[in-house]
Amino acid sequence: MAIIPVASSEENSVDVLFDISKELDTKYGNPEMQSDRLLAMLEEEGITYSFGQKHVPLDEIDLNVYHILVIWSPDGIYSSAEIDAIESFVFDGGTLIFAGISYFNTSSEVMDNVNELLSLFGVQIIKERVIDKTNYVGCHCGTTPIITVFAQNSYFYNIKELALSHTCYLETMDPAIVIAWGDNDAFIDSNNNEGYDSSEKKGAIPIIAQSNYGKGTVVVIPTEKTFERVSIARVDNMKFATNLFADTVSAYSQNSNPNDTSTWLPYVGGVAVVLCFIGFVYIQKSRKEK
Repeated sequence: MAIIPVASSEENSVDVLFDISKELDTKYGNPEMQSDRLLAMLEEEGITYSFGQKHVPLDEIDLNVYHILVIWSPDGIYSSAEIDAIESFVFDGGTLIFAGISYFNTSSEVMDNVNELLSLFGVQIIKERVIDKTNYVGCHCGTTPIITVFAQNSYFYNIKELALSHTCYLETMDPAIVIAWGDNDAFIDSNNNEGYDSSEKKGAIPIIAQSNYGKGTVVVIPTEKTFERVSIARVDNMKFATNLFADTVSAYSQNSNPNDTSTWLPYVGGVAVVLCFIGFVYIQKSRKEK
């Protein structure tokens, strides 16, 4: 199977690849149609990006020339070969940002396929909405809950709250960890009646997860509306997007730039000290022999 060449060297690499090979939606989950504000932020941060080709599977693309792969509310099925390619991309040091599914439109077949992929990294998306009737934006039904509980040492260092419209929740296992939760008033609307019932789980609901896998990282956000052009302007959603993409690209650059003297200068200095000491000992020994 031929691999589509995109760049031939690290100098020609692209920071972010938005996969559109499984894209049929023309609304919220389509990065070409609904990402203008996100893309403007990437450009402002000096982050390069490109869109994949429609109907070209990921196993036919050289993913190694990208740092971040974004899968955003796919409408089609990833083949076993594509899932293997994504796994290898992450294991070798890439970052996968899974930017959500559609609570209303993602089919059960696609949902199963998504979870087949995410299970490699210890994450499952459970297609039941999280509702918060005391801390929300928009409709009083609480279907856009405000998220305020975040893990330390993550992407939320300048963030007070996120607004995640029609978000589902996550289940995690090793190696994944939860980095954002619904607060004490948030509940899982298991019976889809937009009201809390005593049998439904309430409080500390996993919303965003991160997994370190091999040399790479996976970040899973369950709702497709986090970064689309309307939702990204809500509360601190844009700050989250900036932190997530900019920090990831910055970390990749620091780890892979052999010309960054901050990484090898201490070793050079240490070698110089050792050589000076050896020279001093040799001179002293020569003097004594004379």
